[in-house]
Amino acid sequence: TIHSWAPAPTHLTAKLPKLTGVAVIPEGFNQVGAPGGEWDQALFQYLAGYREKPLWAWGEADFHCPPGTLRIGTTLFYLHEFSREEVFKAIKQGRMVALMGEDFQEVFVTEFSVGSNKTPAREKIMLGKEVVLKGAPLVKFSLNKEVPLTEARLIRNGKVIYTTTSCKFQYLDEEAYKKKPYCYYRVQLIGRGKLEPGKANLLFTNPIFVRFQ
Repeated sequence: TIHSWAPAPTHLTAKLPKLTGVAVIPEGFNQVGAPGGEWDQALFQYLAGYREKPLWAWGEADFHCPPGTLRIGTTLFYLHEFSREEVFKAIKQGRMVALMGEDFQEVFVTEFSVGSNKTPAREKIMLGKEVVLKGAPLVKFSLNKEVPLTEARLIRNGKVIYTTTSCKFQYLDEEAYKKKPYCYYRVQLIGRGKLEPGKANLLFTNPIFVRFQ
C-alpha cells in the first residue's frame, strides 16, 4: 500500500491567471490583502497584461463564523438594482467591499472616487472602474459614519502612499501625475483589536484603475 500526503493548494494566486476572485478576509488579510501581498501581485499582473481581468476581493463567511453571525467575513455588494443578475454583475465587475469585525458592522463606503484636480469624478462609488485623467489624481474616500481606527491606508500599486486615522479623507497624488504609470488605488481600514481572524476590525475596497493622457 502506498500512502502520500501533500499540503493544501493555497497561495497559488500568481500561478492562476484565470482566477478572478480572492478572499482577503478573514484569514487572507496578512498574506493576501496586505500592501504588496498576493492580491497586489495579481493586480500587477493585470497592469502588465499577464491577466485578462483584475483579481477582485471579497470576504468569505463560512465555517469561520460563530453561529448566528457574519461578523468574521462580510461582502457588501454595490448594486444598481436589487436582483440576482445584478449581484453577479457586481461580482464580475468588482463592485464589492470586504469587511469584518464588530466595529464595521453598521458601516458602508459612501464615497470612493478618483478624479483630477482639473476634472472632478463623475461618480462617488467607482469600485472596479477605470478612468483616464489629464491631471493629478484626486482620491476621495468616506464611510457613512466615523469608526475608531488604528489606521486608514491609501494604497497605490501595492504601496501605502497616505495614512490617516479618519474614515473620511482626500489625497492629491502629484507624484503619480509626474510619473504617469498605469496604476490603481485601493483603501484598507484597520480598526481596533488584535490582527487575528476572530478579533480584527478590517475593511478592504476593490481598486479603481487610472491611466493618464
